[in-house]
Amino acid sequence: MAYVTAKYLVGMELDVTQVSNNNTFTDKNQMREDTVEAIGLLQQLGILNGTNGKFNPKGNLTRAEISKILTVTIMLLGEEE
Repeated sequence: MAYVTAKYLVGMELDVTQVSNNNTFTDKNQMREDTVEAIGLLQQLGILNGTNGKFNPKGNLTRAEISKILTVTIMLLGEEE
C-alpha cells in the first residue's frame, strides 16, 4: 500500500521536490528494493511513522493505519489545490 500511495501522490503531481525520500526505518533491509524510496517519501511526508523505528514490511495493516494513510494523503492533495 505504501508503494502504491507514493506512486499515486507523484502521479497526482504533488510537489515533492522539496521532500527527501530518505528512508530511516531500521528494517529497510527487509523491504523490496523498489519500495525503499517510496516508503521513505511517505515517511518524510508524515504519512507513515512506523513503530519503534521500524516499518515492519511483512506485517499487516490495521484499519487505523489504512485510515491514517488515506486521510493524510487526501489532506496533502487538498493543500496542493
